[in-house]
Amino acid sequence: MDSVSLLNGILLVASIIALHLISGKTNRERRWGFWITVGTQPLFFYLGMVTAAWILMPLSSYRLYQSYRGIKNNPAGFDKHKK
Repeated sequence: MDSVSLLNGILLVASIIALHLISGKTNRERRWGFWITVGTQPLFFYLGMVTAAWILMPLSSYRLYQSYRGIKNNPAGFDKHKK
């Protein structure tokens, strides 16, 4: 297994974990999911450059922007299980 395949597998697992956390019921879970996404997007950008998968570069940039918006707009007192 080469390093690109290993990086791709790690990023796949991190993305699934981040999606699970972003859909969580508490602000803490959502915040962690957004920060995991923020941490992985530069690696997706790099992966796009190395493998010539050029679409990964703008997509990862957009996901990074959306994650920062999610962190900023995550309301402080809102939890999904509270009504």
